[in-house]
Amino acid sequence: MIPLALGAIYIIWGSTYLAMRFMVQSIPPIFSGGARYLIAGVMMLLYARLVEKRAWPTFAHWRGAALLGALLFLVGNGGVVIGAQYVESTSIAITIATMPLWAALFARLTGRRLLRLELIGMGLGLLGVVLLNLGSTMQAHYFGLAWIVASTIGWAAGSVLLTRIPQPRGTMATAAQMLAGGGLMLLVSLLIGERPGVPTLRSVLAFVYLLVFGTLVAFGAYAYLLHRVSPALATSNAYVNPLVAVVLGTTLGGESFSASAAAALSVILLGVGAIAFARWQGAR
Repeated sequence: MIPLALGAIYIIWGSTYLAMRFMVQSIPPIFSGGARYLIAGVMMLLYARLVEKRAWPTFAHWRGAALLGALLFLVGNGGVVIGAQYVESTSIAITIATMPLWAALFARLTGRRLLRLELIGMGLGLLGVVLLNLGSTMQAHYFGLAWIVASTIGWAAGSVLLTRIPQPRGTMATAAQMLAGGGLMLLVSLLIGERPGVPTLRSVLAFVYLLVFGTLVAFGAYAYLLHRVSPALATSNAYVNPLVAVVLGTTLGGESFSASAAAALSVILLGVGAIAFARWQGAR
């Protein structure tokens, strides 16, 4: 199951950035994320109750799910879908590749000492974001870049807290987090005045793909990995997702891939590799 789960987050999540770009062309961004996670949460809740025979979450479980849902979905996904309106999917994937660097920082804030090589890796990751911003794609869209960086920070914080906050067993935990996060996103969508209209066929197909594969399959695999392997391995999709996104973005999305973007990706992956190697040495 672990190799299958890794394959799911490597390939599927690498393709979601282009799918999000297609989806938000005619569906409001926060609304699309809220609807997707609410539907997926209901489906997982039914599976947990009827198949796994899990108990209903307690009040403490729902409280933790609300915090995780806000970080992983409202901030984590919401930032990406907003940024997808302004930035190409290849640039989004490269920026989000810094997620393990932020995860290392949050792990330090929760009590784990950072090694010198991890600090170097974090510095390389930030340098990579600066290099990416030198490209014309990002230079004109600081607003989109800010949302993507906020998304990455929210996802990293939620990933670190996921194993520290009391949650129900099995699929019920993922269901509670998605229901809480989806509900919060729909509330924010209503408050900021998003009004969904008639979507295009491409946006609908992208929504369905993200619901089934990007949410149900890939996030379930990610939650599975966080409880069974090291954080470095669970977040190792940061190595592969940008490469998948670049291939799909340039071939299917007609996006460009500049020399500065290639340099940024190389520096970021070098930083992520430094952190992973430092953690491996620490584990030994």
